[in-house]
Amino acid sequence: MKQGATLTKFIFLMLLLALIAYGIFAAIASMQGSITTVTAIAYEVGDGFQATGFVVRDESVLPAPTGISVLLRDEGERVAKGDALAATYADTEAQEAQLAIDELEKELQLYETVLSSADIGQGNAVLDAQIQQELLRFTQRTARGDLSSAADGSNELKAMVQRRFLDDAGREAVQARAQKLRSELASLRTHLAGAVTQTNAGYAGYFSGTADGYEALLTPKTIQIMTVQEFYEVSAKTPASVSDTIGRLIGSSQWYFACVVEEEKLVGCEVGDDLLVDFAYDFYETLTMTVERISDAFEGKRLLVLSCDDYMEDVAGLREQSADVASRVYSGIRVPKQALRYDNETRQPGVFVLEGAQATWKPVEIIYETQDYFLVRQDKSNTDHLWAGDELIITSQELTDGKVVM
Repeated sequence: MKQGATLTKFIFLMLLLALIAYGIFAAIASMQGSITTVTAIAYEVGDGFQATGFVVRDESVLPAPTGISVLLRDEGERVAKGDALAATYADTEAQEAQLAIDELEKELQLYETVLSSADIGQGNAVLDAQIQQELLRFTQRTARGDLSSAADGSNELKAMVQRRFLDDAGREAVQARAQKLRSELASLRTHLAGAVTQTNAGYAGYFSGTADGYEALLTPKTIQIMTVQEFYEVSAKTPASVSDTIGRLIGSSQWYFACVVEEEKLVGCEVGDDLLVDFAYDFYETLTMTVERISDAFEGKRLLVLSCDDYMEDVAGLREQSADVASRVYSGIRVPKQALRYDNETRQPGVFVLEGAQATWKPVEIIYETQDYFLVRQDKSNTDHLWAGDELIITSQELTDGKVVM
């Protein structure tokens, strides 16, 4: 009995050791077999730098006459020579008279539209069709949020509806009211004569309702010969007050961005090159600007002048800006450095992608490298290539094409 008990204990001990060994082996195998993945994403990165500088234009300040000035043009609006830019009223009474004129003109326009609508002799069917069509336009404009156009169209619609129910007596009443409005307008305009001064554009260009004093300090001509030291001096100046103005008139669609840049960041950059520029605020398009000038170096820095002949309507009011400037932008798929591997024989770079339960090898072409990741070319001509959305395997274990990993 004693010998049998000893044998039984030995057998149980061996089984226990086997179970422990199996558990350890399974845990190790599980750890070795587990993988970590990260999603491949489409990405853009550029070689460039940040800079702070000034937007420069060919512009002149527009002095304001004495009185109360009201701008007649939108910011950045294109104007022709002789176009009215602002009206200046001698006093509040004159300004109120102008407001009254504006209201009477709107009312007169409504009545004139009523009188010029389809004649009753054509039958109401014609006018009903016009009303339905105008209602449809009004609904479409409102639905897409174009409230300005909807408001303009509402006057036309109102006039048509009034005309629809207008009889001969009503027509005579409208004609009488229109004539009375014309008389009131003539009287107000006579009273206003001499109490309002109009500022007109001296040349064709773009209007801006702001002025900041830099118009005389920074011009397209001065930045073509300005040194780094002179640019620093202008930047430190407080421009002269330009409070008594109605804004400025910009004479050309060509505009510039001047900034000081560290010399080493301009290595390889030449006059005529195109750079991509993103302003930090008040403008949200990526601009393509041309290198106009790179000044001589001063204390390791140069004055960079960029030009553009587009978007004047949007940049007419800009002055001091911070910007991201890129000489080139690379587009591709971002691959963490842990995911990149090399073929043992060809040394071709590539990645393993998790497809189902298998590791699939996909060769890649590196186009850009940073400290943490590679940017590889995205080739959509073949589904066998790496695509954004693929699951990249970044586990350090040995992998082969087609190996089951899960």
